[in-house]
Amino acid sequence: QESRLVKDFSVFDFHYIPDEPMMREESKTIIDEMLRFDLSGVATHLAVIGSRGSGKTLTVRYLQRTGPKHTDLEILYANCRHHNTSFKVLAHLLGVQARGASMTELFERFCVRFPKKTVVVLDEIDLMSPKDRRREILYLLSRSEQPFITIMLSNSPQVLKELDAATRSGLQPVPVHF
Repeated sequence: QESRLVKDFSVFDFHYIPDEPMMREESKTIIDEMLRFDLSGVATHLAVIGSRGSGKTLTVRYLQRTGPKHTDLEILYANCRHHNTSFKVLAHLLGVQARGASMTELFERFCVRFPKKTVVVLDEIDLMSPKDRRREILYLLSRSEQPFITIMLSNSPQVLKELDAATRSGLQPVPVHF
């Protein structure tokens, strides 16, 4: 009988995103940077760091759903737990099986496929494979002549210290603490 009191069971789904989630104060930084990027084309890369359940993923998934209605931004999302190398992330974002292609070829295809201002959200960036220690995708996105902004989500504040000097120099990520 108590189950009849529940109006919508979908709210219990792990992937549920409310129509209007409660926005944390920190979300404003992400929104402001995305809007500034949309207007100016100048990318500010972000490292959103916070504990599990703080709303990092929910916030960017909500912005992914609502952003294109209000901006010209393309917003892409990849979870690095499931796509744990730069190669696999690019293949996922392109929707291809990339066997036989090099990292350079994949990134060139990515640039052709997403020529306009694009936000690339990399969730659980700290879980990328040790085989991809340099996180090559971050270097490529930060050094590209095309307009890309990278938003890295992580539970670990150590993730920024783990980046190699060239990647850190190109990204210059702004930390946002949830």
